[in-house]
Parts: sequence; C-alpha cells; structure tokens
Amino acid sequence: MKTLVYIASTGYSGSTLLESILGSNPRFLNLGEIYKLSYWPVCSCGEKVADCAFWRELERRLQQRPGAASSRLQDWHIQGRRSRARWQRLLHDAFIAIGGPESLGLFKLLSTEVRSFSEGCERALKLFETAAAMTGASVIVDSSKDPLLLKHLYALAPDKLRVIHLVRDARAVSHSFVKNFKRDGTAYVAEDSGAQPTLAQAAEYWKDRNRKIGIASWHIPPDQRLFIRYEDLCLKREDSAAALSRFIGEEIVIPETIHLKQQHTIAGNPMRQTETSIQVRLTEDWQDKLGGEDIAQIAKITGCSW
Repeated sequence: MKTLVYIASTGYSGSTLLESILGSNPRFLNLGEIYKLSYWPVCSCGEKVADCAFWRELERRLQQRPGAASSRLQDWHIQGRRSRARWQRLLHDAFIAIGGPESLGLFKLLSTEVRSFSEGCERALKLFETAAAMTGASVIVDSSKDPLLLKHLYALAPDKLRVIHLVRDARAVSHSFVKNFKRDGTAYVAEDSGAQPTLAQAAEYWKDRNRKIGIASWHIPPDQRLFIRYEDLCLKREDSAAALSRFIGEEIVIPETIHLKQQHTIAGNPMRQTETSIQVRLTEDWQDKLGGEDIAQIAKITGCSW
C-alpha cells in the first residue's frame, strides 16, 4: 500500500460518489466504510459479505498473518467505542486537537479510549495492507468519514495518509437527513434519540462535523490534505479530476457514469444495493422543498451565506 486515501465528511455529502470515482481507477481499491465491517451484511457487489469471494479471500489471508488475533473478518473493523467517563472523552478530544504521531504513545497510556480507537485503526491498517497485496492496488480508499478515525490513522501512518475533506452545501445535507430518515434510519444527528432529525439539528450536525474534521486535520501537512466540494465533483469534472490527480499522484478521471458493481465496498449509499451504475450529476431537490424560513434558519446556524 503506497497511499491510504481517507474521505472525511458528513453523511449525504457525496462520499459514495467520490469513493466510487476513485475506485474506478485500476490502481485504486475502494473498500467503503470499514468502520462498519463488524455488522454490515451485504457487499456492494450484491453478495452477502460472508459469501462474497473478495471478502472471503481477504479473511483467509488475514487469518494467515503472523500473530493474527482473530479468525473472523468482522473483528478487523476500525471502530472503537466512546467511553462513558467524561475525562476519558476529554483526553481523547485533546488528542484529536493537539496530538499526533509523536504523542500517540503517551495518550494511549493516559486514556483507554484513545488506546481502543488506536488498536482498531491498527487492525484496519493491516486489513488495508493485506487487501493491497491481494489485489495489487497501490492506493486504498476508506470513506469512513469520522474525524476521530482520521486522526488515529494519521498518527499510525503519517507518511501514507491523504485526507480529502468533502463538503456539500449545508442546505442539501440538512434536507437529505430529514428526507431520508425513514429510508435509512440515520438518527445520530438527533443525538441517537431514534427520532427524525429536525432541519436545525441536521444543520448543527453539518457545522459540528466539518468543524471537527478541520480540528483533526489542521496540523497534517498541507500537501496531505485536500478540500473539495461535492458540487464541483459534479459540475467541474475536469478541474476536480485534475486536483485529485495532483493530490494523490495518480491519474483520476471522472466519467459521466460510474459502474458500482465492479467494486466491493462496505456500506455507503443504499443505492449501491439497488443500482448497477450512477450518473455523475448534481441533484438539488432541496431547492423545491425548503422555504425561505428554512434556508434562513440553516444559514443562521451554520454561518453560511449563499
């Protein structure tokens, strides 16, 4: 594995589109949202993860690694759990804000939460390396999006990590969370209450997530992080492809159509299970659904002006 590309964003920001664009390059391997590996049932190819030839072979190779701690693919996931102890969370937040490769060891001694997340990312890096060796890919793409995982991966693999901060219009994201709640059941915007989020809660989430991504990545070298807008991926394909190519060091092409079933990914937009391909085009149905008061509320919360 020469390079690990990590996509950091909010939900409904186009990460499935971006990861699919990158994964269409033959030198890239898109694995989707690896932090969900412990429970996600279906590969994007349509097979169950347990039955998919790609994931079965990867599991076999992971079992053969020296000192492999588990024989189950699901145990190689990336995610840890946040502690109930406030001081543990505060230490972890401090690591995200000011820590790095040189201070990871100290924070792991001080915080079991930091140690848990770090161990999860160590497992994920082994999975990435094994997958790269299995397929011959030089670039691995992970779209887990979470700023906590972004920081841990940088601390563990500072020379290989490339971070893409993907941002979509706050109005579109807020509308998508409310609109798609019944389909996707994404309740974490509403503090895991299980209730459909309000526009205000979705806008607060957009602001908070993008702020945390900025905090987690501010001291990563500038040539290892890239800010890109979802709207530019769709409307300025050639310019976006050139920016991505310069950033990653591999030629990127953004075609009009992405063939989804040629990749083996975890999670992502549910369209992966129902569609064989997607068109690279901008969808802005929020313009017909949000009123003036809705847009003013989102602008007030996020500080955006359009």
